[in-house]
Amino acid sequence: MFRCASASDTLKCLRQANITALQDANIEINTSGFYFTNTFVPVVDGTFITDRPTQLLKDKKVNTVCASLSLVPVIADMTIFYDW
Repeated sequence: MFRCASASDTLKCLRQANITALQDANIEINTSGFYFTNTFVPVVDGTFITDRPTQLLKDKKVNTVCASLSLVPVIADMTIFYDW
């Protein structure tokens, strides 16, 4: 298991973490919540996340790297993909 909360560079630690461990942790976190609730939401800190993600997308303030956003409705059996 990875321990990045106390790392001096949390993002670097997560990038170096085992992808299977990250996927397993993501599944565990998301299946442990009540239906129709968000177990993870971004927190606007003014530095790393400067505004609500929907507002940043609307203002086209995104990184210039290829990004993919996947929305999975809980009550529908479908996935919507947006590629930039």
